[in-house]
Amino acid sequence: MAPDADVATSLRERKKLETRRSIHRAALELAIARGPNRVTIDDIAESVGISPRTFFNYFATKEQAFVGLGPDLAAEVSAALHERPDDESITDSVHAVFAARLAVLAEDVESWRLRMELAGTAPELANAMFGSTARMERAVVAVAVERAGHDGLDVVMPAFQAMGVIRAVLWVHVGAGLTGDLLERLEEAFAKL
Repeated sequence: MAPDADVATSLRERKKLETRRSIHRAALELAIARGPNRVTIDDIAESVGISPRTFFNYFATKEQAFVGLGPDLAAEVSAALHERPDDESITDSVHAVFAARLAVLAEDVESWRLRMELAGTAPELANAMFGSTARMERAVVAVAVERAGHDGLDVVMPAFQAMGVIRAVLWVHVGAGLTGDLLERLEEAFAKL
């Protein structure tokens, strides 16, 4: 691919990410102001200045927009793990993939705060957040099993341990009020593993 094509792809990806964040932020703000049940996809789209059809390019439901996780999150994690070297340990692959994902999350602390506020008032959304984490975990284990060609404890345990590190880091970061350096916490936690 030519260098100009790389730049165009990068710009396109950044624009898509920014649109996704805008939709998510608008959904959160509307849900906190009105309550999740009183917000429609049309409301969210109008708030962002997009069509409802464009909304569906980013989220399948308004609940996904509230949570901020698209329908293909587990598939995205799986694809990112498949891009890592096959001979890399699943622990190192998870570390690398989630370092990149958490860097994006750390850039938008305000949306994270709003998401936590909304989850505190809407338990069904908190459950949706936990469900997406479980799907990501299964995707990580599936990649580890695929790489090894079997599902023995020596394959499955490191995958669950690596995801346990991710959960622990997020737990500690949320407990600290989203203060401190999330990526430093990630590095410290993987060093302890």
